[in-house]
Amino acid sequence: MKILSLPILRAHIHRLGFAFSAVALAFAASACASGQAYAGNVMPEREAQVHHVCTDVMGLNASEYAYQLCTMSLKQTLASVDEAQRIDRDRAACAARGLQPGTRDFALCVVGNGHTSVQN
Repeated sequence: MKILSLPILRAHIHRLGFAFSAVALAFAASACASGQAYAGNVMPEREAQVHHVCTDVMGLNASEYAYQLCTMSLKQTLASVDEAQRIDRDRAACAARGLQPGTRDFALCVVGNGHTSVQN
C-alpha cells in the first residue's frame, strides 16, 4: 500500500472535491432543465446517471462505501434542486393569481402548492 504525503493527499482530495462539485452542478442543471420531481427516490433515468457519475466519472466501485456516499449526496442534491423548483413554480402561480409576496394569503397559497383558494 502506497502512503501519500499530506500535500499529495490534499491535492487528490482537492481534485476529487472539484470533480464532485462539477458533477453536482451538472446534475443540478439537468434537474432544472427537466423540471421532473420525485420524492425520496430518483427516477430511473436519473438513477442511471447517478450510477454513471459515481462509477465512471468518480471511479468508485459500487461495493465501496464511498460509492454509497456519492450516490446519496447526488440524490440529495437532486432532491434539493427539485424542491427549490417546486417552490419557485408555486410562488409564480400565486403571484399570477394576484397575491402579493409577504402577505398571509400569498404564504398560504405557496404552502398549498399554488392551488389553495384563499378565502377572505
